[in-house]
Amino acid sequence: TRDALRERLIGRQQDDSTIIDARMAEADETIEQAPHFDYWVINDDFEMALGQLKSIIISHRQRRPQIQAKHPNFLEKLLGHQ
Repeated sequence: TRDALRERLIGRQQDDSTIIDARMAEADETIEQAPHFDYWVINDDFEMALGQLKSIIISHRQRRPQIQAKHPNFLEKLLGHQ
């Protein structure tokens, strides 16, 4: 929750209240944009979140544009057009 984030930031004792307020404002802006994100990773279990993040990276690397950039004539070769 938002309160948990603020408490974590305060508990770290690394930033003054001005910086914490700025980070909270930035978090609010990010949360407002969340419905537009392609992926959500909820970091309440670090190992699970890390696994999800790795899966996102792997799947993104397998998207058609990335594969076509690495193998531009793959389909033509596969279909025997080249």
